[in-house]
Amino acid sequence: MSKDILISLITTDLAKSTAFYSAVGFINKADTLDTSSGQMMWGDNITFMLLSPELAETLNERNKKIADQHTTVSVAFTLILETKEEVDQFCNNAKLAGGKVYTTDQDPDEFCYSFEVEDPDGYILQPTYMDTSKIPNSIN
Repeated sequence: MSKDILISLITTDLAKSTAFYSAVGFINKADTLDTSSGQMMWGDNITFMLLSPELAETLNERNKKIADQHTTVSVAFTLILETKEEVDQFCNNAKLAGGKVYTTDQDPDEFCYSFEVEDPDGYILQPTYMDTSKIPNSIN
């Protein structure tokens, strides 16, 4: 049985979010862009569901307050890429599509090469390359 992950993100501008996620390498799975939701694929089994605030409210049966991602970090999504160059390209594309990129101190001898990228709605993506040959034995 295939297992899939659907991650719902609430967006204030569906077209802008769809353009952003397309620019950084997600595939638009929806046949048409309606005004309340979209589907962006990251690999075969992971889909980011982009929801309008109105649709999100109808799904919020517990009436929890919806967090403002610009002022609250509720979750960060680490996206594993195959090379450092892919990480750099992801970050460049994110900037061009209206995202913000935050650099971290990168140690060239470390096994992990990563940045924080904030999408237009404030969600945090962490494009990451991991050189498994450099992982210390203590964390293997």
